[in-house]
Amino acid sequence: MNDTFGHTVGDTVITDIAGVMQSRFQETDVTARVGGDEFLALMRDATPEEAKECAAALGREARKKLIGDDAIVEVTLSIGMAVYGEDGRDYETLFAMADRAMYATKREGKDHYSFAGKKQPEGEARERRRDRIEYAPEISQKVDKEFLNFAFSLLSHAKDINGSLNVLIKQIGKKYGLGFVMVFEYREEQQEMVLMNYWNRDGSRVEQQVFPRAVAVFREAEIGRFVSVPTEEILTEIPQLTAEEYRGVPAIKTCGNVKFEFSGSRSGCLCVGSGSAEGFSKEEAGMLCELARVVGVFVSLRNRQSDDQAEIRHLQNQDMLTELYNLDTFRRRIRKKLRDGGLAGDENTVYALVNLDVNNFAYVNENYGQEVGDGILRELAALIRSESYVVEACRMYSDYFIELVRGTDKKTILELVAREDQMFGEQLKIRYPAGTMQLSAGICFIDDGKETFEKILEGANLARKLAKEQNAGAVVYREDMRKNRDEGIRITGRFYAALQRGEFEVYLQPKFLLREERVYGAEALARWRLESGEVLSPARFIPALENIGYIVDLDFYILEQLLRAMRRWKDSGRELFTISTNFSRRNFENGGDDFIERLQNTLQRYGIDPCYIETEVTESVIVEKLDSLKACLTRLGELGYRIAIDDFGTGYSSLSVLLEIPANVVKIDKSFTDKIHQNGQSAFVYQMGQFIQSAKEEVIFEGIEEEQQRTFLMECGFNYGQGYYFDRPLPLEEFEKKYI
Repeated sequence: MNDTFGHTVGDTVITDIAGVMQSRFQETDVTARVGGDEFLALMRDATPEEAKECAAALGREARKKLIGDDAIVEVTLSIGMAVYGEDGRDYETLFAMADRAMYATKREGKDHYSFAGKKQPEGEARERRRDRIEYAPEISQKVDKEFLNFAFSLLSHAKDINGSLNVLIKQIGKKYGLGFVMVFEYREEQQEMVLMNYWNRDGSRVEQQVFPRAVAVFREAEIGRFVSVPTEEILTEIPQLTAEEYRGVPAIKTCGNVKFEFSGSRSGCLCVGSGSAEGFSKEEAGMLCELARVVGVFVSLRNRQSDDQAEIRHLQNQDMLTELYNLDTFRRRIRKKLRDGGLAGDENTVYALVNLDVNNFAYVNENYGQEVGDGILRELAALIRSESYVVEACRMYSDYFIELVRGTDKKTILELVAREDQMFGEQLKIRYPAGTMQLSAGICFIDDGKETFEKILEGANLARKLAKEQNAGAVVYREDMRKNRDEGIRITGRFYAALQRGEFEVYLQPKFLLREERVYGAEALARWRLESGEVLSPARFIPALENIGYIVDLDFYILEQLLRAMRRWKDSGRELFTISTNFSRRNFENGGDDFIERLQNTLQRYGIDPCYIETEVTESVIVEKLDSLKACLTRLGELGYRIAIDDFGTGYSSLSVLLEIPANVVKIDKSFTDKIHQNGQSAFVYQMGQFIQSAKEEVIFEGIEEEQQRTFLMECGFNYGQGYYFDRPLPLEEFEKKYI
């Protein structure tokens, strides 16, 4: 009625019903409005039949229809009656029995009356008691201003919102001699009430607790209106309050409640218990209503603070660019899963940690800009989130990602990781048709769930590095990888002492003119001869030295040994030819200025003309550092050095990028030489070689091992090559005896 026509119409209806009651009852009878739309009457010296006739008359005379523009509301009465002697002999019992009868009438269709009767089934009695509600008399405007000022002072100076609210409810309890004070928040969707703050006079403490339902009479009450009800009825709906931690609550006779709003549309209540049989006075009810408003502000602030903290935690847990977890959060979550045994797997489930990075991502950032690079990372993150087999994922930093994945078996996980790589490449191909970008993935299977997170991640990282080195897409961790890593640590630890002892030796592999089979140059290579006599190939020590940066000193050590020999050859009157020597990507950091200065000083010290030194850089270095490397190589060319691109075909550069580099020589990787006799591949090798030869001075095919390969290359018009067909890499002294 109030919702449809407004409170003014509602108040008029209440007044009309009061008038009907006054006309029907005698002066010796007692009539009252007990709150809201509920009335009470005590008929003296009346029989049940007379009460029945009176109830029927009240129903007829109060019945009316309210007609509005969009609604018709029918006003009817539901009347419950209890008979003294049959249903009880005191006020509380008679009131309760009549109250139950009234709600029974409501459930049976309203606009009727019924007697309580002498017996009520226990279940029905509880159901009717649930609906019991008793409104306090009209709330007085008289309030304790001093205590309200105290409450507002707590609010305005609160640093710990929840702590200050606990202080307030304690003071409310003491001020009004209450048995307990509780603050609940309602969860409307779940029909739950959450006990957030609790105080009782016994001093017992209770942690936050969720009750499966909210007390109906409290939840349905109006905001700001005081409602009281016998505590036993609350305990019927919330039996948890009879537990030991709430000791003292069952002894409380009356429970009062004021519903409040907070944080916009949410609601809660201030619930208090009084040990007094009389319940709460008008002044107490009014004051509690005012205090409930203050409590509502406290709860609003607490929830806002909680929301802010949740947002802060979310931001702390999240990588801002990709919206995946950051490493700290990911590590914490995986550690918990490992502790809880959640990653042990079974015969139908296998878990693995996958370490990913984007191949040649630095090239994208340097040549297309950071905005494009960030877009690629976001696309990869979106792809990761869309994969149902990914349980958790994070971005470690830059273009490095980690996934916790799940599959039915190891083969399935390998297939899923390969599919992810393929989808990523296809996605980028649409936007960047000229580019070729793939992922390098290291997979470490979690076999028993007892490993530490750090050990699993280390395994995945070792596998990823190998995948990147071998351009293999995805590699599964093996125990020997850890041994190789440990060997790398030993190698770097022994490096400088070995350098001082002269354990590193220069080997030279001759380069040949294909037709004449005559040496016209050589490539300088490094070998490490241990004190035991064992000779380590570059594959055993170069990657470890590259990772830590020691490779720069090895590059210049080999260069100096070569220059010393060339100086000796020159002084003895022998003819010099150009020898190429490899320089790691580490030399070209910071634009390569330091490298050029060191190179110049070294050659000047030995008096060797730069035209006899060919500077080799791998294709992968060009892809990573195109712009800065182009400037550096241009300066080297101007100083008289020859420039060679090594291992062409193993990286991701396009032929157009190749044309931009001021190189004299392009060395075609052995993998292409091996394709010469494969079906349909020889034509491709020919076309590619012809294109490069048209733009560069010299094209060398590496890895020639058979006469058929040499013959094919000669017939195609290529002039230069090297490989075991001609000769293997030789120690410097042996090369000198054989070719100088």
